[in-house]
Amino acid sequence: MKRFVSILVLALLVLALACSKDEPTKPKSGPPELPQPVLLTGPGTKAPAKITGTINSFNAYMNSTQSYLQMIAQISPSGSDGTYTWSAVFEGATLTVKSVLESDGSISWYVIIDGKTSDGTQYNNWTAVRGTISADGNYQEWYIYEPNSTTASVKMTWKKDKNNNVTSVLEYPATNDKLQVVNNSDGSGSYTEYISGVKRYEAIWNADGSGTYKEWDANGQLVQEGSW
Repeated sequence: MKRFVSILVLALLVLALACSKDEPTKPKSGPPELPQPVLLTGPGTKAPAKITGTINSFNAYMNSTQSYLQMIAQISPSGSDGTYTWSAVFEGATLTVKSVLESDGSISWYVIIDGKTSDGTQYNNWTAVRGTISADGNYQEWYIYEPNSTTASVKMTWKKDKNNNVTSVLEYPATNDKLQVVNNSDGSGSYTEYISGVKRYEAIWNADGSGTYKEWDANGQLVQEGSW
């Protein structure tokens, strides 16, 4: 159950644009829109399995939370003056999603679980997810926490530049591992993997799906490279 909850809340890390790009200057009154998922795309089936597997994992985290978000989406929030909450029952416990409008126009999001789940696990107002979406919706930073802990297990950032290129980064603070996927607006992109802070793998692909990759060992020595 703990892993199931963690997978569900993880997808809240990669949650999307809260503001319309066509109306960047005028803040909305009332509660903000609930975050929507952003799906990453890969270079195609001919790419190395490491690349497609990682991108599939990113997307699986996002998709796994959709039923979860749909439960919240059917409920009207309570609150005012920039602070709103949505509440629902999840596996016998109480799920609360909270949004806070910050002074710079960004929105902070919190996912809180409280109570005993159907498998007997007791959660005591555990903040499972904490995140921020910038005022223009083009930057997000999210943390996932260990069950019933204030220790972050995962950090994820998502950034969209002026050319609509998207960079998504998944980090594991305990091991200093980092996975980065770039989706450019023309269909090209890249994947970079750091293990314990050391760059171990990098791939770059073109808009037609063709690409190249390099792999290094823990000492930074090139051990393999190729193309597809």
